[in-house]
Amino acid sequence: MTRILKSRFFSFILGALMFGFLSVVFAYSYVASEIGFNTADSTWNVDNVKDALDYLRHNQIYGKYSLTEQEIGTWIDGKKVYEKVVPVTLPGATTGITIAHNIQNFGGLVKMYLIWYDTSDKRWFAGSRYYYGGGSGYSIASEAFSINESNILISGFPNTINWAVRTTDAYVVVQYWKTI
Repeated sequence: MTRILKSRFFSFILGALMFGFLSVVFAYSYVASEIGFNTADSTWNVDNVKDALDYLRHNQIYGKYSLTEQEIGTWIDGKKVYEKVVPVTLPGATTGITIAHNIQNFGGLVKMYLIWYDTSDKRWFAGSRYYYGGGSGYSIASEAFSINESNILISGFPNTINWAVRTTDAYVVVQYWKTI
């Protein structure tokens, strides 16, 4: 390699190492301040360590998704919060679908979102699906999804695209608390 290329390569490697190091330092100092690191005597407030790990998990600094239920934190009233990923198939052009989520003692929803891969658009999406039919008769529709004690319900778009045909890898990520 020429001397200029070697110099640029070395600068790139050095910059990448410095960025990585600084990222870890900032993350560590933030987490340390959040969980009670006492700089005066270099001790940790151990009671807050679990809360810090819950915070990191909740803010997806650390995430471990699963098709089985897992405890991820505590709701505002002290109830345990759980998370589960449920594979789904999006509905056809006019009909909705109901999918059993198999959550025992479902008590209430904390957060829920839908993710899917659109084979026609060749990209991933999250949230509700929207359809817009242009021209003189504007048509806007939204695919809604909801949850009750036993099922996830996803509505269809009347007289629109058959989403089931052009979608793969659809999942609903559900965070919830239980009745007991």
